[in-house]
Amino acid sequence: MTMTHLKLVGLIITFQYCFITSHGYRLWLPRHHVVQVENEMIKEHNKLRVHCRSKDDDLGFHDLNETEIYDFSFREHVFATTLFWCNVWKGPDFNKHHQSFEAFSSDTQWKLLCGGKICKWVVRDDAIYVFNTRTKYYAYVYAWDVPHGNTHMITSST
Repeated sequence: MTMTHLKLVGLIITFQYCFITSHGYRLWLPRHHVVQVENEMIKEHNKLRVHCRSKDDDLGFHDLNETEIYDFSFREHVFATTLFWCNVWKGPDFNKHHQSFEAFSSDTQWKLLCGGKICKWVVRDDAIYVFNTRTKYYAYVYAWDVPHGNTHMITSST
């Protein structure tokens, strides 16, 4: 390698280190995260179908009985561009209610919403909640069959 190449590599590493550490990320080991989707529905026809994906990964369909959890783990992209979204269906033959939602985003607001490295989504008969692992509170995030622009967030400790 020539001296120019070595300087260029050094400059790139320095830039990455400054950018990434200023945003709270480790240079060579991106943060490990877990997304969980738990079925807490208790009414009749309480089976839940879950389908999660990112731009690069389709995680397939998973059917959950009451109290079952589907989870997946991943390492966040070094430039904080990771995004996973999920679709959930409930009802007989999974055709009564549906919702699509962002399950994880590298955005700082999502990390604050989840409270840490685990983003736990709890699906109940009335709505979809996220559990904040730091505060131990559930936040109402998505109603069934309602476009996202019409939802609002309410915190609840139950």
